[in-house]
Amino acid sequence: CGEDVTGKSVDYVAGLISEKEPELINWLNNLPIFYETEDYIFVHAGLDPEIDWKHSDVKKHVWTKTREFRKIDLSEHGITKTIVHGHVSCRNLRDNDGIRTNDFSIYKSQDGQKIGIDGCVMKTGRINVFVFEE
Repeated sequence: CGEDVTGKSVDYVAGLISEKEPELINWLNNLPIFYETEDYIFVHAGLDPEIDWKHSDVKKHVWTKTREFRKIDLSEHGITKTIVHGHVSCRNLRDNDGIRTNDFSIYKSQDGQKIGIDGCVMKTGRINVFVFEE
């Protein structure tokens, strides 16, 4: 945003970005909540398989704690695509599976239905990149 924001509040930085980069904010505000391909559903945080997730509340896609649906068999809800998500760090997802580690690399759920990509950049400086050839 054009200046050192070390130690500044999130609100201050958000205001600065909104002021200096309105086209970026407009672009972000107009992104789809999910992106679907033949084999994958890409979403920020997760989805609620109990409802028609394509028409669910935006908060479900953005704020769902992935660990809440990590053990759900999505195929029982008619979802046969792999869910690719962030929001909960890959290390925390492994912890929830009982794997105690400091591993922030890309996470694949034990059921093969979910891929976590959150490298916890705020703490680690790590941004995971997963290449999809589809």
